[in-house]
Parts: sequence; C-alpha cells; structure tokens
Amino acid sequence: IEPNTLASASTLAFATGFFSETILYMIRGVVEGLKPEVTKVAGPVMTNLVGQLVWQDPADPGDFTKVRVELQSERPVEWRNGPVDSQGKFAINGVTTGRYRLVIGGSGIKPVPPQDIEVDDKQPGIINIAVTKAARPVMTDLVGQLVWQDSTDPGDFAKVRVELQSDRPVEWRNLPVDSEGKFAINGVAAGRYRLVIGGSGIKPITQDIEVNDQPPAIINIAVTKS
Repeated sequence: IEPNTLASASTLAFATGFFSETILYMIRGVVEGLKPEVTKVAGPVMTNLVGQLVWQDPADPGDFTKVRVELQSERPVEWRNGPVDSQGKFAINGVTTGRYRLVIGGSGIKPVPPQDIEVDDKQPGIINIAVTKAARPVMTDLVGQLVWQDSTDPGDFAKVRVELQSDRPVEWRNLPVDSEGKFAINGVAAGRYRLVIGGSGIKPITQDIEVNDQPPAIINIAVTKS
C-alpha cells in the first residue's frame, strides 16, 4: 500500500502499529492460555525417626529381636512390623512431619501403651522408650485318668482321644490315652482350658477346667461307653 499524502501515511502507520500490537497481544494471550504459568508447590518435609528401646531392668534383659515397631497415622502410609536390632535400636526412614502413633509389641515384652508422638523437621527425630520384660508363664503338667462309669462293662481306651483347647493359639489335639485310661499333657501354662474327650466307643465329653501352678495338675473323668 502506498499512501499518496502525508496524512494518509500517518494514518496508515498508526493503524498498522496499533493492529500489529493488538495481534501480538492476542497471540500472547492464546499461548499463555495453552501454557498457563506453573506455580511450584513445596513438597512434604521428610525426616527419619530413630528409636532406642531399653530394658526397664537392665540386670534381666530380654531379646529385642522378637520386638516389632509400628508407626500408625490417619494417612494411608504406615510402617508396620519394623524390626529392632539386638541392642533395641530401630530406624524408620522417609517419615513425613506430623502426628503419629507409635506401637511397640512382639513376644517377650509386656504390652506398651501406644504413644502419640510428634515428628518434626529435625534430622533425625529421636525417641527413647523403656520396655519391661514379660514374665515367663507358669508351666505345669496336666495328668488325667479316665475311668469307665460302669466298671463291669469296660470299653477300649485305645480308641479314645483327648484335646485341650483354649483362647490361646497353642492347643493340644488328638492326644492318645493308654490302655488304663491315663494321659499326660506337658508344658501347660496356668489358666482356663476346655478339655474334650472323644473318639470311638465312648460318649463325647466337654469340660471346662482350671489349670493352676501346682505341678502336676491331676484330673479324673468318668466316661460312658457309647
């Protein structure tokens, strides 16, 4: 385009500049709309939780290798069944700062009440806990004698079996009875149990018994032929 006057040239230059700037703004707006400005969000603060268990009575230590540590929270990420070394030390790495519940358990120690702890951004978070060795259960032997209700018509004790049941995971099942009706169960912890007498040739019997710490515990039971 060739302006034929100075006024036309000025007008054309002004319009061309105005529209060029307008187009540039439009292009910039489209580009920024397609690629919005990114704002960086700070990641969670991570730390390591280091712990030390010590025996309440150092003169009578137990076995720390049977102890386990759990770190629980309302978050979906939890640390369970964390091992403890022979000196009672444990480490949980990559813990986000915040509130947690620390649970100490396992065999060989008395239950420890769960502890609510605050993990901050110090490197690392350190916690020391005193634990008490669990008392050994009192063990005894349970000795039993079965007798026929009608001694004039005895049956065959060889077909009879004894079971000792409890709420504990350890149970004694399918124990034999000798020809005289005697049986023995060794290494029974004091407490309440359910004694079940069954097998072929007799009427089943279930009896709740209390085993105390008087060795041996003796029980006599009369049975009837089926």
